[in-house]
Amino acid sequence: MERLVALGVPALVLLVAVATTGLAGGAAIVAALAVLGGPFGMWGGVALLLLLVLISDALAEHGLETLFVAVLKGLRRKGLTKQQILMTIDSYPISIALKLKLRMYVEQFWGGDGPSAAGSAARTRPPAPQGGISEAKEFPPES
Repeated sequence: MERLVALGVPALVLLVAVATTGLAGGAAIVAALAVLGGPFGMWGGVALLLLLVLISDALAEHGLETLFVAVLKGLRRKGLTKQQILMTIDSYPISIALKLKLRMYVEQFWGGDGPSAAGSAARTRPPAPQGGISEAKEFPPES
């Protein structure tokens, strides 16, 4: 049991996949890995679990927000425009609150060096709006 706990997120994913196969023993594990691997079969499932190990370690060490800011930096280095990056953020399967934070990073710092211009603030929380809440713009009227 301690070995499963040590594996963390990948172990939970495998455990759920094994439970959903309806099989028992080694056949359940092989079937679960094949399901997780999709078109790449059992080896694809093993690769997915190894990828989950890397992702969960990075999330535990740095936090989700920091990883997304790093992705934003990478998108800018690839030459994407500000509008393309905002559209990419909107397509992410993340919470609205995190989307708003990431959009704030892009809006606030894209004129300078991108999210890196935020310094340590980009790793912890988004910048405070300038002028406070009283200067918030209202939604345009519906037509």
